[in-house]
Amino acid sequence: LDESSEYIFAVTQDVTDVNGEPIGTSASYATVKSKEIVYETGDLASVQAVTQAVEGIFGLAQVDPNDIVYSSWFSTQSVGDTLAAVKGVTA
Repeated sequence: LDESSEYIFAVTQDVTDVNGEPIGTSASYATVKSKEIVYETGDLASVQAVTQAVEGIFGLAQVDPNDIVYSSWFSTQSVGDTLAAVKGVTA
């Protein structure tokens, strides 16, 4: 992965378990995925906004959001930037 970059990923129900059955979503992910219950404040509001945004991005790539059982967004850091900062403080 590239340093100092943003990534998203999604797991769909196309992933199956040892018995060949599609994996399901967790109750907590289903809660933030829901469009029926909208959280307007607090931590769940932030998580719900990110979850629905990520699913929307995958929707633009023709991935049916109904098939998504988990998704997330993450950032990578630059080790070089961190080492340079530490060197600057300790030098």
